[in-house]
Amino acid sequence: MKAIIIQERIEEFQSTCREQGLRLTPQKQEIYRVVASTDSHPTAQEIFEEVKNAFPKVSFATVYDNLRKFKELGLVQEMNCGEGCSRFDANMSGHHHVIDRSTGKIMDVILPANQSIPLPKELEGSAIKEIKITYIV
Repeated sequence: MKAIIIQERIEEFQSTCREQGLRLTPQKQEIYRVVASTDSHPTAQEIFEEVKNAFPKVSFATVYDNLRKFKELGLVQEMNCGEGCSRFDANMSGHHHVIDRSTGKIMDVILPANQSIPLPKELEGSAIKEIKITYIV
């Protein structure tokens, strides 16, 4: 992943935390850095395991609570992959995902701007705020 993208994400994270009055503790920064530094869409457990390398006394609850807060602030998105599995993504640009069930890998997909997504009739007239598509292969 490009260092400039990671740095931009971290700067946005720091700015948002300051604006929202959220303390920028070293643990919070490390939790966010782990998510922002990968496009592998890690689970909370995977994030916890990596953060523990830098902060051996950090608890899973601390990691999980901070991920929830980051989600509330629009700094990460949580993907429900089914079967009780959630993954986290710091890429907040408009994109979709492909989940490969055989490998467990999740990939980002950006649809061409000229490609429209048809809406079900049940949604006609609704104010659509966001469309997220997950392709499962």
